[in-house]
Amino acid sequence: FGAMWGVGNVSYGLTMRHLGMSLGIGVAIGVTLVVGTLVPPIMHGQTAMLFSTRSGLLTMAGIAVALVGVAIVSYAGHQKEVQLGAEVKEFNVMLGLALAVMCGIFSSGFSFGLDVATPIRTAALAAGVSPLYARLPSYVLIMGGGAIVNLTYCFVRLAALKRLSLRADLSQPGPVILKNAVLAACGGIMWYLQFFFYAWGEANIPVRLSYV
Repeated sequence: FGAMWGVGNVSYGLTMRHLGMSLGIGVAIGVTLVVGTLVPPIMHGQTAMLFSTRSGLLTMAGIAVALVGVAIVSYAGHQKEVQLGAEVKEFNVMLGLALAVMCGIFSSGFSFGLDVATPIRTAALAAGVSPLYARLPSYVLIMGGGAIVNLTYCFVRLAALKRLSLRADLSQPGPVILKNAVLAACGGIMWYLQFFFYAWGEANIPVRLSYV
C-alpha cells in the first residue's frame, strides 16, 4: 500500500502538469477523499453501517460537505488562474483527468496502509508506547514504500532526460545550494507534520467517535 501511495504521489505531479493546479488538486483530492474513506469499511463488510447508523450517516455527510468545499475552492482557484492569465503549457483535459482519478485512487493507499497496519499500532501500545506515537511505526513501512517509488521515478527521469543533470544542479554556487536545501527540508518537514499531528488527533478521539 505504501508503493501504491507512492504511485499516487507521482501521478499527482503529472496531474498538475496536464490539468493545472486548481482543477488538478480538486479532482485528485476529491477522489482520494471518497475512495480513502469508503473503501476500508467496505472491505471490512461494514457497508450497511455507512447508511444505517448515526456514525455512518455523519461520515457520509462529512464526505458530502468536504466535496462541496473542494469544488468551491477548485472553482475559485480556476477563476483566479483565468483572471491572472495563467496558462498550463501541456494542458490536456483527458490525460489530466485520467491522471487525477488515478492519483486519487492510488493516493488512498495511505489510508489502506493505516487500516492494515492496525496490528503494528496495537503491538506498539502493548510495548508501552504512548498512544500519541503508537501510529508512527507504521509510517516507516508506508512511507518507505512511497519513497522507493518516488526515488525510482526521479532517477529514471534523470537517466532518460539529458536536459536534467544532477551534476549541474550541484555545481551551483554554495549559497544557492544551501538555500534550496533548506527550503526543500522545510517543505518536507511541514509535509510530514500533517501525518504526525494526524496520529496525535486520532489518539485523542474517543472510541465512540472513531468514525471521525
